[in-house]
Amino acid sequence: MLPRLARNLQPSRVPSLQSVLRCTSTGTLSSDKQPQPEEKPKSDEWSTIYKLPVIRWLAALNKLKIYQAGLTAAAIPATYAAESASMLSDGMCVAVTSLGITGTITLTIASYFAQNFIGFIYVDNTKTRFRIAYVDFWGKRRNVELQNDEIEPPEEDVKYGFVSTVKTNGKGSFRLLRRLGQVTDGEVFAYYFGE
Repeated sequence: MLPRLARNLQPSRVPSLQSVLRCTSTGTLSSDKQPQPEEKPKSDEWSTIYKLPVIRWLAALNKLKIYQAGLTAAAIPATYAAESASMLSDGMCVAVTSLGITGTITLTIASYFAQNFIGFIYVDNTKTRFRIAYVDFWGKRRNVELQNDEIEPPEEDVKYGFVSTVKTNGKGSFRLLRRLGQVTDGEVFAYYFGE
C-alpha cells in the first residue's frame, strides 16, 4: 500500500489529510472534490399543520407490552426453577405467572386502543399531498403519503368530539386527538379534517 501511495504523491500536488485517510481506507488516492448534492425541488417542502405532543407517551405505551412480555417470558421459568429448588415459597410461581400474563394482556388491550393515532400531519407547499405520521401497534412511527382526494371528508360533527377518525381511500383509518393536538394551519386543517 505504501508504494502505491508514494507513486501518487507528486511534488506539485500534496494531498490533504482527508484524502490520505480515504486512501488508507479504500486503497486509492481520490481527489478532494466531493460531488455536490442536488437541491430538492420546491414541491418537496413540507410544513406541519397538526402535531400531537403526547404521541411519545402513546408510543411508549405500545412498546411497553413488548418489554412486559419479555420480562414475563424470562421470569416464569426462573421462578419455576427456583421453586422446584425450594428457594421460593409455594405459590410464588402462580403469583408471578398470573401477574405477568395479566399485565401483558392488559397492555396489549390498551395498545390496541392506542394504535393508529396521528402524531403529525404535514402538507406540501402546493397543498395537494399530505404526509400522516402515526403510531402503529408496536409503538413505531409510520408515515403515509396521501393525495388530497384520498382523504374522505369527516362524516360526523367533530367540533365537540375528543377523538375523530380520519378515513382514507385504501390506506386505512387513523385517529385524531382534537383537544390535545396543536393545529398550526387552521384553514387547511379545517378544510380536509373538519373544525
